[in-house]
Amino acid sequence: MLNEWLLHDLQGDSGTGARDESILFLERLRSSADCIAVMVGSPWERKAYGLMSRTDRITRTASKLLHLSILLDLDHCVRIGEPKTVFDSPEWRSLIPSDDRHLFDTYLLAGAVALVTTDTTLIDLAKNPDLAGIIVRHRDEFLKEYLALS
Repeated sequence: MLNEWLLHDLQGDSGTGARDESILFLERLRSSADCIAVMVGSPWERKAYGLMSRTDRITRTASKLLHLSILLDLDHCVRIGEPKTVFDSPEWRSLIPSDDRHLFDTYLLAGAVALVTTDTTLIDLAKNPDLAGIIVRHRDEFLKEYLALS
């Protein structure tokens, strides 16, 4: 389960090094048995499809890789149907920022292994005992390990 860092990386917002690393991640993902999870209609999915409208060549190429090799391949993308809410209890709603609830919902519905993010608030949030069992990892740590293993 990835949050928006991947999309920002692919469009060059985080610099060419991060873009290259994220493209390499997608290439390795494509040739592995691993997959990502996306909730249909989520902000993440809308932004991912928004990458296709970018006009610069590198972003368009990266977007094609993401869409054709990952998002449209059911072996590499677990698609959760219509937006569903799992974190609906008042306790959870008070813990998780409203803009990020879809990430946690997707995580649980997909049975994800980890939520990978650059958002330190989410990383700290996962330390809360009420969210026990949810693994949140920083992008840099995750990619370093994933790319070294692949």
